[in-house]
Amino acid sequence: MAGTPTGPNNSQGNIDQLKKKGIGMGGRLINHGFIGLDTFMRVKDGEKLPVALGKAVLTNAAFSLIPGGIVGGMAAMAVMSAPDMMNQLDQATSALGAKKQQFGGNFQESETQMYMMQQGLGRMQDARMQATRRMANHARGAQKVY
Repeated sequence: MAGTPTGPNNSQGNIDQLKKKGIGMGGRLINHGFIGLDTFMRVKDGEKLPVALGKAVLTNAAFSLIPGGIVGGMAAMAVMSAPDMMNQLDQATSALGAKKQQFGGNFQESETQMYMMQQGLGRMQDARMQATRRMANHARGAQKVY
């Protein structure tokens, strides 16, 4: 029984299958794109073009040695920095809790307190209106006198 010929079942065979699908070309384009971007940024910072290109190629080669490439390197850095970020978040939360205790504690408004606050605000507005009326009445009377 004759079957279709397949490549070897090893890593080289898998790489060859990816190359047939065009995946290897995309990776090369991304690598060249990173080299171009890194070179541009270095030239923009004031380095000479040959020096910037050499540094960009070496940086890209170093990232290529990391399993997963630059994406794997960034993921590894994110995983390593996660505990520090969690500690900073905990410190910020505890500082916020301390300020909350300092300025009002665990104050919770109830319906009764809201009613009393509304009454107080209403009385302040009434007092302001009464003062305005008194001043206006005085001004009317004073206008007639003078």
